[in-house]
Amino acid sequence: MNINDNYKKYREDTINIEGIPYPIYDGGLRFFEQTRRIKKWPINNGDLVVDVGCGHLPFPYATILLDKDMKDGKERFYFPIPHDERQLIEADIEQGLPFKNKEIDFLYCSHTLEHCNDPGFVISEIERVAKRGFIETPNLIFEILFGGNDDTHKWVTDYCEDSDVLNFRKLKRKELSAIKRRKELGNVIYKLFKDNEKPFRLHLTAYWKNQDVFTECFLWEDKINFNVVKEGVLSY
Repeated sequence: MNINDNYKKYREDTINIEGIPYPIYDGGLRFFEQTRRIKKWPINNGDLVVDVGCGHLPFPYATILLDKDMKDGKERFYFPIPHDERQLIEADIEQGLPFKNKEIDFLYCSHTLEHCNDPGFVISEIERVAKRGFIETPNLIFEILFGGNDDTHKWVTDYCEDSDVLNFRKLKRKELSAIKRRKELGNVIYKLFKDNEKPFRLHLTAYWKNQDVFTECFLWEDKINFNVVKEGVLSY
């Protein structure tokens, strides 16, 4: 059994809860932690809910799933998008979202904006098509601890709660150096996971239950305040 087999087995721990229309994947760790942080999802019965960049762990309230590539899946560990009767749309969000102005009641966007070449354009499209939504992005601590194995992240983010602004910036050179050094330790940890399911489960649980440390997340309505600083190192 390799690390992907371990993760696949864990991912298949689906949960069904009355009042939530679709299954909760990955044992519910991501969804329950997000719910704890925001306290309540502002979603009503009959709302049109879209998960943009849904990947292999789609939002259980989403009625439409949208992803750039339904087949390749490099950015989701090559795991397939679940087929659970929801509408699937294959679209590149950097080319625009295939919805009318304010057509979407709630738009969920988790671990997607950091992959975009132009997050400002994507945010403007999110604002155009949706009335309100949820955004989650990895921060610098995430990149230093878990980055380096994923060359698809193009931005580091931080969210200032006082000013309600999501900031995007490139890595500084000393941060890049820290990520490269951490990658050596990461390779050792991954080898421990390769043939042992128990430490892998402990790692995932610890990761998801400490999202306050690793990610930025917030609800928004009408407008998303953000700032993009383009100076810095471009990639890992």
